[in-house]
Amino acid sequence: MIGVLLRSRRGATIAWAVGIFLFGLLIGIAFQTISTAGDGAAYDELVDGLPDAVKEAFGGVGSLSTVEGFIRVEVTSYLPLVFSVLAISMASKSLAAAQETGLLDHLLARPVTRTRYYSAAFIAHALELMILHVAGMLGVGLGLLLSGVEVRTAYAAAFILLEMYPLVFCFLGVGMLAGALASRNGLAMGVGISLLVASFLVALVGRIWADGDLLQWVTPFGYMDRSDWFHGELDLWYVAFCTLVGGAAGSGGLLRFTAKDL
Repeated sequence: MIGVLLRSRRGATIAWAVGIFLFGLLIGIAFQTISTAGDGAAYDELVDGLPDAVKEAFGGVGSLSTVEGFIRVEVTSYLPLVFSVLAISMASKSLAAAQETGLLDHLLARPVTRTRYYSAAFIAHALELMILHVAGMLGVGLGLLLSGVEVRTAYAAAFILLEMYPLVFCFLGVGMLAGALASRNGLAMGVGISLLVASFLVALVGRIWADGDLLQWVTPFGYMDRSDWFHGELDLWYVAFCTLVGGAAGSGGLLRFTAKDL
């Protein structure tokens, strides 16, 4: 069933993978342009003049003069939101939209149980998202190599993109739960994205507020802020938290989805 779902979405997956690869490639190549033109230094001067609260609001604005700072500013400052919205959209379309259009009834008329379909959709989407992350890593890494960055640094910078995957997996689980609870695609998308935005805002308040450290421990964005995969430091708390929340949300969605048979 997983293979069937992956094959049915291969066109969209390939298109997204190519687009993300090209995006990463252009970002990597752009580093040479910015660093040689002196734009990075001008940007750093602008950042130095910002209030500390503003810097913290964006997770600690990095320097465009370094590879790590450039990738964090140009990619990971907003791409986690984009990937999370995509994950929620995938889940919603597989459940709420399939039910709304009657596709789900057609599939379940065959010897396919709700449990099997739901589990296969969850795993297939997780694999699709991993493919997209790898495509982005390859694009960024190749672009940085073309910019003259040494292999080890380019590899470390590309690996930053993989840092986003646990967070995206978390919201894939949230999207599966929303899709199982809602009967309409628009409602499921709205609920999932609302939870995503709320989580981001909680982390934002935690960054700005002097006594907001506790808020950083209740949102996946807060855990991701503490990770530093550029230097090879795997934050097991971040991975465990996102896996636990995503798995719990996905399991709750499975219970709700299968209960519709009763």
